[in-house]
Amino acid sequence: MRPLKLTMSAFGPYARECVLDLESLGTGGLYLITGDTGAGKTTIFDAICYALYGEASGKTRGDQAELFRSKYAAPETPTFVELDFVCHGKKYTVRRNPAYKRPALKRSKKGDGTTLQKADALLTMPDGSLVTREKQVTEQINEIVGVDKAQFSSIAMIAQGDFQQLLVARTDERVKIFRKIFDTWKFEELQRQLVEEANGLAQHCGQLWDSLEQYAAMRKNPDGSDPGRIPMEEVRAELEEWLAADEALCESLAGQIENQDKRSADLAALAERADQRARLSQRLDELRQNEQKGRELLFRAEAELNARTAEEPRRRELQSQAAALEAIRPQYAKLETLRQAENDDQKELNRILRENEGVALDLTAAKKKREWARRELEALKDVELRLVQAKQQKEELTRCSGELQDLQQKQKEYAETCRQLLTAQRKYQIAKEASESAGRTFRNLYDAFLDAQAGVLAAGLREGSPCPVCGSVHHPDPAPLADRAPDQEQLDKASEQSDKAVNAAVAASSEAGGFARLRSQQEQILEEKCRALLNCGLAELKRRLAEELGRIGNALKEADRERAALEKQNRKRQELEGDQPKLEKKIEDLTQHQLHNTQLAAVLQARIQSRRNDMDMTAQTLPYPTEKELLQEIRNLNGTHTALEKALEDARNHHQKVKSGLDALQGSIQEVEKKLFDSEPVDVALVSEELARVDAALKSLRQSHTDASIRIHSNRQVLRSIRETGEKLEGLEQKLRWLEPLAKTANGNVPGKEKLRLETFVQTTYFDRVIACANTRLLRMTDGQYEMVRHTDPNDIQGQKGLDLDVIDHYNGSVRSVKTLSGGESFKASLALALGLSELIQHQAGGIRLDTMFVDEGFGSLDEESLRQAMDTLMSLSGADRLVGIISHVGELKERIGRQIVVTKKREGSSADIRLE
Repeated sequence: MRPLKLTMSAFGPYARECVLDLESLGTGGLYLITGDTGAGKTTIFDAICYALYGEASGKTRGDQAELFRSKYAAPETPTFVELDFVCHGKKYTVRRNPAYKRPALKRSKKGDGTTLQKADALLTMPDGSLVTREKQVTEQINEIVGVDKAQFSSIAMIAQGDFQQLLVARTDERVKIFRKIFDTWKFEELQRQLVEEANGLAQHCGQLWDSLEQYAAMRKNPDGSDPGRIPMEEVRAELEEWLAADEALCESLAGQIENQDKRSADLAALAERADQRARLSQRLDELRQNEQKGRELLFRAEAELNARTAEEPRRRELQSQAAALEAIRPQYAKLETLRQAENDDQKELNRILRENEGVALDLTAAKKKREWARRELEALKDVELRLVQAKQQKEELTRCSGELQDLQQKQKEYAETCRQLLTAQRKYQIAKEASESAGRTFRNLYDAFLDAQAGVLAAGLREGSPCPVCGSVHHPDPAPLADRAPDQEQLDKASEQSDKAVNAAVAASSEAGGFARLRSQQEQILEEKCRALLNCGLAELKRRLAEELGRIGNALKEADRERAALEKQNRKRQELEGDQPKLEKKIEDLTQHQLHNTQLAAVLQARIQSRRNDMDMTAQTLPYPTEKELLQEIRNLNGTHTALEKALEDARNHHQKVKSGLDALQGSIQEVEKKLFDSEPVDVALVSEELARVDAALKSLRQSHTDASIRIHSNRQVLRSIRETGEKLEGLEQKLRWLEPLAKTANGNVPGKEKLRLETFVQTTYFDRVIACANTRLLRMTDGQYEMVRHTDPNDIQGQKGLDLDVIDHYNGSVRSVKTLSGGESFKASLALALGLSELIQHQAGGIRLDTMFVDEGFGSLDEESLRQAMDTLMSLSGADRLVGIISHVGELKERIGRQIVVTKKREGSSADIRLE
């Protein structure tokens, strides 16, 4: 990756837009970034880093939110960085701006006139496509360049202060630094996990030993005594012995229980036979008593059956009478049909007569309404014309009102402008006074500063030596040295305050001028409107406007009332005109309906009289006045007949049931008598006594068997738990035997050994590679005198070791700490270490090569020879296809390096230019 052009606007100390054509520096060799302290040399690299990754170059650059937006920039100057760069032969352009406040396009009445410009980013690809949004642009840059921001800063920026710290850091400090650079946190995590797992495993083993003790205390002795505490290896044998004894006891008890169960079953069978014989005797007595009762019931049932059989003639007579009455039932249906038809005709006649009365009333009302509508239409014939005239009047009044309201709004705007103008004029007067005061202060300080410079220059004059200003070798009256002269910082601060006060006064003047122009424009427009609408001047505007608005408002209300009344009358006229044809049709329909109903009523009256004559003739031939009375008589006859038949059937069924029951009783008596004859007598008392003795013995045997079974189950559970826990404990202890030493080894806690953690051991590999790369340059810069080595001392087992750094002095053969190097030697070692680390990081990132590097400061501590050696090293590092930018204000470098970016610090902000010599 090689930058081509960098544009910075209101960024850091650069108040205005600054464009650097970095492509003009070429593609290889050294160039210098020089300027005063604090001018913004390192900001150039910060801007490149920010354009690519949205962040400054490193954590030591301070608050990045303060760094980005220039304090010197004008409010309207936008803050952004744009970078054109080439990577793998393709050109890209990336532009970013941070979040900052800028002037609002439209001033808010309550706000301060500013708005927040949100952070944004834009990447233009070689094919012209665009990538937007900060996160997406950063991800795309990571993919294009091949390194992230942290790697880019470590590879492309050699900051002397940062790597001086790495040079003299202790092992524990280097561990933290390398953890971030080489991503070795996973090994530190492994160390922690090994310790946690070993501690957890040891705790688990202790818990399992406690469980074994608890299981052992739960075992049950066959004799019921306390099992006591014995060694754990003897517990299993004891449990197995107790289980064998209890299992043999259970087997013996099971045989005895089986014999006693058989004896108990035999005795129970004898007792059951004795009980059965007793029940048979009792049953026979009950059956003989029931037989006597059955004979009595059979006698009474035969008498009842004979009596019901004798009622047969009466039943036939009742059936004949009911059939005769059923034959004349259709005559009642005919009579009811005639009566219903006559009733329906009468209802219809009544309905028609009532309807004709309503039709007559409706016809009269319709005729009256027709006459009233004709009179109303005559009165409303000109209402439509009057309504059009009223609408035209309302529109004219509305137009006049709108013009007056617009004039009123312009009057309010004019008054507000006058108020704002007065405020702006007062503000300008205050700003003007502040500007003049700040200017006087700055001029006084500046004069004092120049006077003091003359005194400083005069203090260095010597008689006979030429003056650097006039060249004279005689100095008769040198300027005195001022006692309280201002320094450069005070002068810069006063200048900055003066500039701010002037800018504030200019801004206030511009604001007041804008309000004055606006007031003049509004006043001219108001004057024209007043003459056109009210025929008055601005002095009478408020009074005349209020009067005219009041008059037009009242006229509008009156016009609205009149229009509403006319609209209501017009709707009424339209409704009346639409109702006239309907009224005529209704009158005609009602007349026809009245005539039709009159004819239909005459027909119905004749038919009703004919039906009444037929009903009288039919009623004279019937035995009962109504069919209901006839049906009641038929139901009475049929009910009596049915009751007699049911009584006969009930008597037959009862006789048969009693006879069948008596036959069944006699059969049961014979069966019970036979069973008693066949059964053998048993001594019940003797059998009961023997059965009780056998049951008591069985209960005792079963209780003993249950107790032994419970002990067997419990001891088996205990033995199983002890075996399972023992096996688990054995496996965990075996794992602990190798895990615990491994955790101690990984964390450098092996007694009597060097305290070297796993992460530190891995980092030593990287550190050795860094040292090897660094020594190729350190030996060259020190003419073969110094070579760095990692400190090793197998006899030192106190504290964490492994990343301490020593230096070999080949001139005297000594090995000593790098902390003993002088300032210039430390710079050479730091630079060599930084370059070695940068080279290794590039290799770690997949061999990524950056075509531009920056080396920041540190050259001021070098003598002339050391500076030459450092320059040679950097020259060899750059080559023909890599640019190395040296950030420094050392004068010797300005003379040695022709290509330069010169940063100039000014009161209004820094600027930068490229100079090629």
